[in-house]
Amino acid sequence: MAFVQARRTLQGLGRIAALRARGPGRLPWRRLASGTVEQLRQSLVLHPAVSQCVFIENVAYVVRKVSANPQAEILDSSVHDWELEKQLVLKATDWSISQECVPQVRVLDQLPGANLASTAVPFSLLHMLHVLFQEVDESRNGQISFSEFLAFCKTTKLFDTADKASEVFFSKRSVPTASELLFSENDFFALSNSESHIMKFSEFQQLMLDAGVVDVIPRTPGQDPHGAPLVSFFVDERIVDLILHHWFATYDSDSDGVLQLEDYARLVADYQLPLTASDEVYTHATHKHSGGLDILDFRSLLEKSSALATGTPIEKDDEMGRLWRTVEPSQEFAPPSRVFVADGRTGSSPPLLQGHLRFVCLSDTHGQHRELSSRLPPGDVLLHAGDFSNEGGLEEVLDFAAWIRSLPYTHKLLIAGNHDLPLDKSYHGSKVQKKVRASDVRSAFMAALEEGDDGVTYLEDEEIEIGGIRVYGTPWQPEFMDWAFNLPRHEIGKKWKAVPTGIDVLLVHGPPLGRGDALLPSLKRRGCADLLTEVQDRIRPQFCVFGHIHEGAGVTFDGTTHFVNASSMNEHYQCIHAPLVFDIRTTSSDGLR
Repeated sequence: MAFVQARRTLQGLGRIAALRARGPGRLPWRRLASGTVEQLRQSLVLHPAVSQCVFIENVAYVVRKVSANPQAEILDSSVHDWELEKQLVLKATDWSISQECVPQVRVLDQLPGANLASTAVPFSLLHMLHVLFQEVDESRNGQISFSEFLAFCKTTKLFDTADKASEVFFSKRSVPTASELLFSENDFFALSNSESHIMKFSEFQQLMLDAGVVDVIPRTPGQDPHGAPLVSFFVDERIVDLILHHWFATYDSDSDGVLQLEDYARLVADYQLPLTASDEVYTHATHKHSGGLDILDFRSLLEKSSALATGTPIEKDDEMGRLWRTVEPSQEFAPPSRVFVADGRTGSSPPLLQGHLRFVCLSDTHGQHRELSSRLPPGDVLLHAGDFSNEGGLEEVLDFAAWIRSLPYTHKLLIAGNHDLPLDKSYHGSKVQKKVRASDVRSAFMAALEEGDDGVTYLEDEEIEIGGIRVYGTPWQPEFMDWAFNLPRHEIGKKWKAVPTGIDVLLVHGPPLGRGDALLPSLKRRGCADLLTEVQDRIRPQFCVFGHIHEGAGVTFDGTTHFVNASSMNEHYQCIHAPLVFDIRTTSSDGLR
């Protein structure tokens, strides 16, 4: 079986060598008959081994189907790029279609950003990676050599030095296969020669993503649609012009170097930019020069609408980045079904079902809590996931206590966050206040919360049950600069293991890894891997409510737990995010008691 497969591989590679030699070149696609191209494309899309297929220019990016049967999965993996290309060549011959119409096939494990719902836009992360690969692949043979990669890095100044470029290249370059060695144009025995080292697109893709040269983060469900685009990209400043040239061309319908009003309107609609597709906004975006929206205006528009962020290398492949790339393929991102944006000014909350309690979620109000007063929707239980102050000053924490006590909810549950310094009895960092002792602030705050019978409960590593619904609150998060309630990542797991099983709502300050935890513009992950593991493997709450990472506000769902980043502020410390609400059926006839 192995011998037959090897022989088929070698035969297939030989038969399409000429096809690959032509490379993905710049073919005149617009002059080809669309019907013939579509025939070939549709035959590839409908191939029984193909799960997903994206066409960019004359390259087909294919994700193979994976069977639940382990033995079938092994057999499916025998469908190689050359085999799919060979079938397309044969079909083109049978249908009297020009061989120039046959796309080059590149097989991927998954589409970049596929779990982030970012492939629906006309110019996606895959398009960016395609552009970069084509730029490096000067020989147009569908693979890049070490010398081509070094030349590209030297021209663009990526990775700063040749040594660094060499390091990242060989860290991603896989061991050459027997087929690659046999069909290499280089001396079979001269494997130390740099030209014998080649890299396929899938390896190049991983290299660029791990280095943070390009990346993408979508708008999370539940985030205010008027405040953010559908998807935001990060592009290294040193290659942004290259990317923008191709992105701009996607919308330059008449190829005259400017976007007209209809092109602009299409861009706004495709990326759901927080802009109006009006003549007035379009004219303003052109900086009032005649002719239309040029590429400089285009970049400015994308940056101002948060669809594009640029900068120096983000070095995303830090410890948490590497860990997330290991965990991400196993993560499910299902459509959230039980959490809603609820602005009290517009009455956007869904009807409350009988026998349920409504939870209203806030976090990270940072002293601006009163700005939310008019936006709070009706509910039974208010949850605040910490950072209600800036640094825990006496006046601001007492004002917050008075405010939360006055709210018309039967129960108000809160935890502290890293900014609420005096509440952490173990904190002795540089931000310790000199004028008032932390213990005095803490005592005054607790006394203010307990005045009267207003249903306010402060939780710190403890549980409360309301109407049979179990809520556990804990303020800790992995070390984050010099703030409160910080624990080293290797120690914080003890806090999560202390959370009882059977909890319905877990109230924490920092997010689990990969769930509303990406910083902007770097997209670095700052969530806790141990928390994610405990939530998904053991605790399995209905809801995990948190904040801390303002730009991660919104909801994700893994099929069991809704992860609710309830941050009220954005990354610019503007209190713009509306509250999030969810309902839970009570299991007690005593209702809210």
